[in-house]
Amino acid sequence: MTTAQEARAAEVDRRLSAAEHAAAERHAGLSETVRHSFARLRGGLERAHTRSDTVDEREWADYVTQLDRGLDEMHIELGRAAEHPDAGPEAAKVLTTHASKLELDGWRLQFTVLDADARARLAASEAELASYRAGDRPAADDLERSLDQLRAAAAPR
Repeated sequence: MTTAQEARAAEVDRRLSAAEHAAAERHAGLSETVRHSFARLRGGLERAHTRSDTVDEREWADYVTQLDRGLDEMHIELGRAAEHPDAGPEAAKVLTTHASKLELDGWRLQFTVLDADARARLAASEAELASYRAGDRPAADDLERSLDQLRAAAAPR
């Protein structure tokens, strides 16, 4: 018998797999970057969804709708980046930005079940994402470090 958490994880994985496959197929020259970004996103969302069974059906449905929109936006922006003469770095930035936002949305879904430390780290990660997106941080290192701290703070104890 499948638990609600397992069913929700499978639902998200299907969506991520479809989006990853479509992006890697459409942008074959960027497929390694696409696969790496989706692997990080998948791992982050697996951690973020460890308490997904505590989220009611309406909130979950809204979250999944938002996830689909975010994946669509990522796909559109990746297409634009692929047209850039130096597509590799542009695509990596687009993927990092969108994957990070989608992961943070996954953590936000459980905002009410996270402790104060995890909520503070969520806010710090959101600030790092905004700085990275705005170009204030040329490398994604600070963003990745803040996501790692969030993951650690919100890990089941």
